[in-house]
Amino acid sequence: MDKNLAVVILAAGKGKRMKSSLPKVLHSLHGRPMVDYVVEASKSLHPAKIVVVVGWGADEVKRALEGKGCSFAIQREQLGTAHAAMQAGPELNDFKGDILILCGDVPLIRPQSLLRLLEIHRGNLAAISFITTMLKDPSGYGRVIRAGEKNSPEGKVCAIREEKDASTEEKEIREINSGIYCMGKEFFLKNIGKIDCSNKQGEYYLTDLVEIAVKGPLPVHAFMAENPLEVLGINTLEELKKAENALDGKASFS
Repeated sequence: MDKNLAVVILAAGKGKRMKSSLPKVLHSLHGRPMVDYVVEASKSLHPAKIVVVVGWGADEVKRALEGKGCSFAIQREQLGTAHAAMQAGPELNDFKGDILILCGDVPLIRPQSLLRLLEIHRGNLAAISFITTMLKDPSGYGRVIRAGEKNSPEGKVCAIREEKDASTEEKEIREINSGIYCMGKEFFLKNIGKIDCSNKQGEYYLTDLVEIAVKGPLPVHAFMAENPLEVLGINTLEELKKAENALDGKASFS
């Protein structure tokens, strides 16, 4: 067991675009709820604790994960990713170490990528580390803002800009944020309360932690997943089908 690692899985969303009353993370991917894949990937790291943040259809999600070794926190209002992550705080009271934050609707993430993220984070003594990838069409995703010309992946991370808050120029950036982060518990607790909701969606964004970290003494690192399918966020039935094709080998996935 890695006593210095806890995993928080954000799984509170309703998933309106799935066109179903079923909680988004319970939609079936080859006969298993998509969130189950995320839990299994988490367990491969042998964390001290896995906390699943539930909200819409909380009881259904809890039943689906019964016996999986998870504890639960409830997000009663959908106020953004940072607000969701904050709800896990009480479940981590006795924990000291690194927190890996995952999304319950990103089921194709591979254990080896999570392990690599953790190694990069710890090896560089980073404030916060996160996974990115390159997309031909980055629409809908937060863009990774870097220093230097043409926003090169070799440039220093400056911020993550959610699409609705991005400028026209920033929307041209193809490197996107996966929503998967690693950070120390102390950094998390010290800075999560600094996030406000002064953005176009009126939500509390976890992405703001990157901008906060950039201003501090410790480095910020981004690990790029080579295959975008691995960090595919499932928000529609079409994206769910794409994930199934990836598992079937009908789409490139390595």
